[in-house]
Amino acid sequence: MPAQERRREWIRLDVLVKATGYSVDEIRTRVARGKLPRPSYHFGYLSPVWDRDQLTAWLGAKASQRLPPARRQSIPDAAA
Repeated sequence: MPAQERRREWIRLDVLVKATGYSVDEIRTRVARGKLPRPSYHFGYLSPVWDRDQLTAWLGAKASQRLPPARRQSIPDAAA
């Protein structure tokens, strides 16, 4: 694999819940309203996943507007 290419890391819904402090329903509502990005892919109807790089970039740009400081967290590494 060339040095420039990187394997995609997928962020599951349960990891996003933990990172944002939002419930599953709140995440789905925010996605529907455009306040969170749509999942990058679905591994089945109930298994949405987000590309880590895309989600991190989007959240980094929006986090200060969306989450109170006590709820802000970084997205944990996939290996964690």
